[in-house]
Amino acid sequence: MPEIKEDGLTTRLATAAVGLPILFCAVWLEWPLGKPIWFAALVFIAGAIAALELARLVNLWGDKFHPAIALLVTMVMLISGLIRGLGGSPGAYTTFLDIAAVGICPFAGWVLGSSRKMAFFDSSPVMILRIAIYLGLSLYYALQIRFLDDGWEWTLLLLLVVFAMDTSAYLVGRAIGRTPLAPSISPNKTMEGAVAGFLGAIAASVFANSVLGLDAIIWEVAALGSIIGVLGQVGDLAESRLKRKAGVKDSGWLIPGHGGILDRLDSIVYVLPATHLFVIWEIQQKGLLS
Repeated sequence: MPEIKEDGLTTRLATAAVGLPILFCAVWLEWPLGKPIWFAALVFIAGAIAALELARLVNLWGDKFHPAIALLVTMVMLISGLIRGLGGSPGAYTTFLDIAAVGICPFAGWVLGSSRKMAFFDSSPVMILRIAIYLGLSLYYALQIRFLDDGWEWTLLLLLVVFAMDTSAYLVGRAIGRTPLAPSISPNKTMEGAVAGFLGAIAASVFANSVLGLDAIIWEVAALGSIIGVLGQVGDLAESRLKRKAGVKDSGWLIPGHGGILDRLDSIVYVLPATHLFVIWEIQQKGLLS
């Protein structure tokens, strides 16, 4: 999430007013095939642009990395996710990969932004793997969540919780933030804002669960909110590391007031595997999965 100046708030709100209804329609619509093809298309477009933005950051570090490679590995992961979602074999969703991804995706993103020169991690094959895991595998789970039963409701809950977390952290941090959270990574972020973001995520998860009729037990969905409240903000800091390492403020310029696509995905990519695992567990609790 890019740092936002006071005079950029109006632009930010105007962009949200246009973008949020479009996002909602993409999440909700299954016309004309009875499948969430509009959401899948949105994920593919966002993934492609984010991959190019990420490749640009890598090149700004001084490493030679062709954007087409980042685009290719991300698209391979997303095509795999689309095929799996269309295949409709939900009983096979809970796998070792699903569990491992909860830790692997955040680790790949954090290492990707490390300022240290590590010969193994900085080699081209491993760089490809890091991008595939950080971006491709994370967005893979966006498709998996949406293709599940009640998938649009869970996807919308995730987006609402992340939005509430980001907004709470920004507003409270701007109003009363005094204690730096990670000054070497993102000087404008504060502990007060982080706490507000965490609490906002929990409150939003409970609210969305009720409004969307998901009927999850309150303490369980509150636990999901707390996980999102932590991992989402870690993802925000991880992307800040990427940009600081590249010497830029935003990953791109496509979204007025918000920066690039990667700036909008930073909080989401870290929480997707954990959210998918939670939703699978919740569905199994209801006996809807074998």
